[in-house]
Amino acid sequence: MHNEFNQYVNDNVDSSVQITPELSSQIWTKKWLIRYWIVTSSGALTLALAKCKRRRIAKQQRMSANIQKIKE
Repeated sequence: MHNEFNQYVNDNVDSSVQITPELSSQIWTKKWLIRYWIVTSSGALTLALAKCKRRRIAKQQRMSANIQKIKE
């Protein structure tokens, strides 16, 4: 976990910035908030896609039923 944090700091913080304990804590917090946002956004997207798929299937079923009625 510590190596991952160091890599994140190296990739995202200007090398001239002195990493104080307070700044380190802020970076760590922001990193986890970003991860949380990504996870929750992904979950919301998955739910939206599932809802869209259910609507599409329901519409197809209604259309099929209407076609069957017309054929009869």
